[in-house]
Amino acid sequence: MKKSVAGKIPSTYKLADGSIIPSIGLGTWLHQDGDSMYNAIMKAGYVHIDTAEAYKNLECIGEVLKKCFAAGKKREDIFIATKIWHLSYKDGVPKNLKGQLKKLGLDYVDLFYIHWPIGFFATPKCPVHKVWPGMEKCVE
Repeated sequence: MKKSVAGKIPSTYKLADGSIIPSIGLGTWLHQDGDSMYNAIMKAGYVHIDTAEAYKNLECIGEVLKKCFAAGKKREDIFIATKIWHLSYKDGVPKNLKGQLKKLGLDYVDLFYIHWPIGFFATPKCPVHKVWPGMEKCVE
């Protein structure tokens, strides 16, 4: 674990699979302003972008990322996390991820996880253990 400049918060964490996640990310809920996201990445130095299909801004984020890559930012230097919403379980997890990747204009995300894994309490009801095999297929 690397220490941040401040020395109090680790700048990254190592996940169970060995990948590294930056400890501070740009949350994109309610973000629709591409310029502010672009500035956060290119000028403020955010390298962890957290989004979700439920935020309804994947296309906007995709355009921002495209602009950042055109300006010299490398894909491998940005950690992109996104989530599947419980209403999308029925369509299939891998299909959902493919749709999100298309909207983001990416070939992969660094982290794909369940948004509010409420499972049994969701409508339609779908316990997490039924969703998990689809999540594992996405890793492959």
